[in-house]
Amino acid sequence: MNDKFIFPCSKEEREKILQKYGEYLEINLSEKTRLLYQKACRLFERYCDSRGIQAFPTTPMTLLDFAHINVTEGLQGRPLSMNTVDLYLKAIHYKNIHLGFRSPYHDYLVTRVLRGMRRKHGTAQKEVKALLASDIKKMIDACDNSLIGKRDSAIMAIGLAAALRRSEIINIRIEDIEIVKRNRPTDPERAFLHIRQSKTDQEGKGRKIPVIQGENIQAIKRINEWLQVSGIESGYLFQTIPHKKLSGNPLDGKDISRLLKHYAEMVGMDPTMISGHSLRAGFVTNATMVNARQDKIMAVSRHSSRDSLSGYIRDEDHFTDHAGEGFL
Repeated sequence: MNDKFIFPCSKEEREKILQKYGEYLEINLSEKTRLLYQKACRLFERYCDSRGIQAFPTTPMTLLDFAHINVTEGLQGRPLSMNTVDLYLKAIHYKNIHLGFRSPYHDYLVTRVLRGMRRKHGTAQKEVKALLASDIKKMIDACDNSLIGKRDSAIMAIGLAAALRRSEIINIRIEDIEIVKRNRPTDPERAFLHIRQSKTDQEGKGRKIPVIQGENIQAIKRINEWLQVSGIESGYLFQTIPHKKLSGNPLDGKDISRLLKHYAEMVGMDPTMISGHSLRAGFVTNATMVNARQDKIMAVSRHSSRDSLSGYIRDEDHFTDHAGEGFL
């Protein structure tokens, strides 16, 4: 067997496997990730072609040279962030494996050189503002009664109430919302939001998020109002509205960031500190401020560990219930 191949089977058997089960390889990544990887590999192949070197199988030196030139100079006149370069390298790694070649990505020297590049050329990730419930309430109140206004208020409400990523918001479909039957007429409204697939759920197992009505944000009420005025009965919950009419097409992730910045500026906040992630960060920050149990926070935010959850705690929250309050 050619030692460039890592599969415990012959080349002929591998071809049979690909022929029979190739469709599963096509869908083992999310559509978004697959497209990003394809774009990254095309850039890498053009880079190799321009230098007369072989792209696949990739050698350790070729991988490091590609990473270095992108993070220091850039192939189009400006250096790329180390996060972007890391994405490119993962795409190259994935394609090597897919083709049956050994990938240099986890080579001992390669991993340490890349770690050094991250230390030297990486930049601290800008921390966006976590939107507090009071912020969101002001932003929702700034929405008018138009079709767009009703849609945007529902987006902000459910985005905070379910700690959603912007990719999750734009992919919500009508059938993903499950209203929970009340035991008594006086009971508050509750619902489950079914997330089909998300950033950390590449296999598409899905998650079910408990959503409560609450007294301030009232996400379920705002969703119902949006459904009533829009008349949407199936398909994407949040659609683009060109010429004041529903298109049937979902919003783009950038639309979520834009609308949050728009309403933040309307209520006197700095829009440069707001991103599509401000809603998700806001849920965790708000819950932490009211001393919610971490397991209950994680039931909504779907963080896999307490360590990953702690990264969402903003500076001001580190002083709440400070360990030294009783004696300092």
